[in-house]
Amino acid sequence: MYDVVLDRTRDADHANAGRARLTDVFVRLLVALRRVMFVPFSVVINADVGHGESVERRAFRHIDSRSFADLAAAIDDRCFGSFQTEFTLRVIAGAEHVRTDAEACETYGTDALKQGHPADVVVWPADTAQVAAIARLCHETRTPLVPRGAGTGYTGGAVPSLGGVVISLERFNRILEIDEGNLLAIVEPHVITGDLQDAVEAVGLFYPPDPASLRQSAIGGNVAENAGGPRAFKYGVTNKY
Repeated sequence: MYDVVLDRTRDADHANAGRARLTDVFVRLLVALRRVMFVPFSVVINADVGHGESVERRAFRHIDSRSFADLAAAIDDRCFGSFQTEFTLRVIAGAEHVRTDAEACETYGTDALKQGHPADVVVWPADTAQVAAIARLCHETRTPLVPRGAGTGYTGGAVPSLGGVVISLERFNRILEIDEGNLLAIVEPHVITGDLQDAVEAVGLFYPPDPASLRQSAIGGNVAENAGGPRAFKYGVTNKY
């Protein structure tokens, strides 16, 4: 009886090993296909999924739990993590606002010096909820996250030196309010500095910082880099305002 149990265990081990090898081959094939085309898996997400499930788990809910675990275990962690992250970003921001092509990743991997490191993914979120979801995803997957304004700096502040996700704030370009009584402007981070100056001057106010790139640079980048300009000698740099 003892020998029979050992034999069955051995047979099961061989079967499991064979299944693992088959799964590994299948997964590597998926990864190879993934490199040449993106398959829109979002079509399998159903509205009746429980709120407690992650987006990735929801996308694969048509796979039973054991095969899903085998898939996750067999695939190379880096490739699987990258696939999950990119897929989830497309769910969060919309596929049309996520790019992984070489042109985008290289362009958004440099600043005004035209030197840097390519991003792995570039995302253009539409609102703060999407930004929060992207930040949460990157935290959970330990993926580098670099916010980018207009990319006019010379200090590498917008360069993804470790790759990862570049989150472009180009869609955040509205001046929300100019409070004349309190001398306060409420703006989104990709408002162009020169446009802000023009808007406040139109109501008789003055925003002093004037970096050389003020017609291209964004106010969020000015804040991040504490931009100045010639008028800084008299009025101070961005952190004074």
